[in-house]
Formats: sequence, C-alpha cells, structure tokens
Amino acid sequence: LDEKIGQLHQYFNFKDFDSDLIRRGGAGSVINAAGALGGQGQSAGTSAEVCNHLQRLAQESRLKIPQLFGRDVIHGYRTVFPINLGQAAAWHPELAEQAAAVAAREASADGIKWTFAPMVDIARDARWGRIAEGAGEDPFLGAAMALVVAYVGAKSGDAGGKIQTLDLVELQRLRSWSSSSAAAESGFAKDADVSTVGGALSLLPVGLTYFFFAPFPWQLGSIRQSLAIPETLFFYTLIPGIVAGVLYLFRNRLADSLGVLLVTMTVTFGYAIGQGNLGTLYRHKAQVTGFYYAFAAVGWEQARRRRGQTSYSAYPIPPPRPVRADPAAAYSSRYTET
Repeated sequence: LDEKIGQLHQYFNFKDFDSDLIRRGGAGSVINAAGALGGQGQSAGTSAEVCNHLQRLAQESRLKIPQLFGRDVIHGYRTVFPINLGQAAAWHPELAEQAAAVAAREASADGIKWTFAPMVDIARDARWGRIAEGAGEDPFLGAAMALVVAYVGAKSGDAGGKIQTLDLVELQRLRSWSSSSAAAESGFAKDADVSTVGGALSLLPVGLTYFFFAPFPWQLGSIRQSLAIPETLFFYTLIPGIVAGVLYLFRNRLADSLGVLLVTMTVTFGYAIGQGNLGTLYRHKAQVTGFYYAFAAVGWEQARRRRGQTSYSAYPIPPPRPVRADPAAAYSSRYTET
C-alpha cells in the first residue's frame, strides 16, 4: 500500500530533494512547476544530470519503477515561441508542429518526458485567463492544432511525412457538438460581450453584484464550498460601513486617501467586468478585501462619532488644562492701572 501511494505522490524537484524518499518508493513523478515562475526558464532541479541521478535512485527501490518528469512546456522551452492562441491565429498547423518539435528536443535534453500540452479547451469567453493556452473558440482549428502538437514526430511514411489526423467530417461533427454544449455552472453573464466599452459597462452592475455578494449560499454545492459561508455573511454586514467610509473619504479626506481609493476601484471594476467565473471572482476579491475592511472601519467610526461616542470610550480624553495668565502681563497691567 505504501508503494502504491508513493506512485501517486508527485513532488517538486528543487535543488535539495529527499533521496531516501525515492529509494523506498515514496514518489512516482516530479513536477517542475512551482512558484510564481513555474514552467519558465531553467531551475536547479531541471537538468539531465539531476534527472539521471533521480532515476538511479529509483533503481535502488524494490520495484525499480522509473521516475516521470513533467513540466509546463506549452509554447517553447529554452526557445520561446508565440503563445498557443497566437500560433492558432496563423492557421498554419505545420508551423506549430515545428515549434513543438523544437520544444520537444530541448525539453527531452533536460530529462523532461512529460509536458502539459496541448491545452485543448474550447474557450469562448475572453474573461477566462487560460484562453491564451488554447487555440481559441473553434473546435475544428483546436483539434488540428492539438494533433500536430500531441503527435509531433509520429510521422507516417505512407502519408508523405504528414501526420495522420482525424477525418474532416469528424472534426466538423465535434464543432457542432461543442457549439451546443452547456457552459460551466460556475459561470455568470455567459452572453456578455466585453470587447466594447458599451458591452463592458452593461456588465458592470451584474459583475459588481457577484463581486460583493457571491458566492451566494444557495449556489454552494459541496461542504468545501460551504466553508465560505461565514466569511461571505460577515462581509454582508460590512457593506453599510464600507459605503459610509468611502463617502466620508471622498467628501472629507480625498487628498489623503486618493491612492487607496483609485487602486481599490480599479481592481474592483476590472474584476467585475473581466471575470465571468464565480470561483475565480471570489478568489480575486481577496486581493482587495483588506481595503474594504479599512473602509468599513472608517465608516463605523464616523457613525459612532455622530452618535456622540468614540472608539476609545473606556479611556476618556481628559479635559484640557486651564491656561495660566502670563505673569509679566499681569504685573504690567497692575502698574498701568496705578
């Protein structure tokens, strides 16, 4: 059982790794895609020497199952090519095949035998961030581009060196099926067109509603998703304070708070317009939640002051000391009267 679990264990290959873990069969694969720059450039753990060393350690295990090395090699490795969406825009699968061949040679030279490509999702909403990793919205073009990338090098002598692909009739059927497929349940405003100013502004009310109030309790479908309910309900209670705080800063302290207000408004409006997925929008809201907490604190503080209270009621401010008269002035006035 431990060895079976070990085969399912995928670990990050950094400069320092656990040799004993591999010797006892506690790991089955290595993924070189950790951190903000995961999959980009070369790291200390990405080299043929390191891969060979780990394979020799795997041969010391009881089952001697080789390690599998994976990495994001999407549009090039050492040589960087245009993103997949850009390659698809050329409508030239042979060029994509040549780029994939270069990436395959460079990646395999470093010991990488498993790449997370091609990305074959059919993306029809420009607000989805990973649309750049695919071939766009057309299944016909997406299939053609994916096949030359997935089967690069699998030449057929009978076909004159061309890659064997699906029949064009079958690709057309896939196109028709995808056109009628339903969108993800977590999406909202599915028919929105944000490519124009008018379309983006028309989406703003719906986007702001989801930004501030989502996820809605009745939309949660699992226990893990339900963990967001307390935080969501707590944020509901802060909305009056947020509105009061923002209005106060605009009216009375605009010069001092202009930078924070602009950043918060830009991020809020940008995500409200640019995200059509509930889960993604919820995660992005966390980037500015701290600002909204600060606005709510300002709003509640102003409300307390309007009611004649202060936030430090347990420590009342002492009355000011009486001002003492100037002795020289008192002496001068007494002699002047004489």
